[in-house]
Amino acid sequence: MKEIYPSILMSALFLIIGFFPFSKHPFERNGAFFLWKWMERPIQFVVILLGILGFSSFGYLSSAENTMMGYFIGAAVGAIIGFLVSYFVIYKKKK
Repeated sequence: MKEIYPSILMSALFLIIGFFPFSKHPFERNGAFFLWKWMERPIQFVVILLGILGFSSFGYLSSAENTMMGYFIGAAVGAIIGFLVSYFVIYKKKK
């Protein structure tokens, strides 16, 4: 039963965070991912960082002898994918 408490707590936290912008801001989004412009750059940085860390650990663990070459290749792939996802989803500029 103790394992379920963090899930319930995080679900409630995300519900509160999501409900506030939904109820306090207009429904017209104007193409922005976040309602506040100042949140775009920090979230873009976090997405790129998580992409680098995730793909680098996957590359390290999936390489034949757990070499650092798999780590660096995974980090490069993660940086590219993290940048593309964060740019086209989060920081996409209006035309």
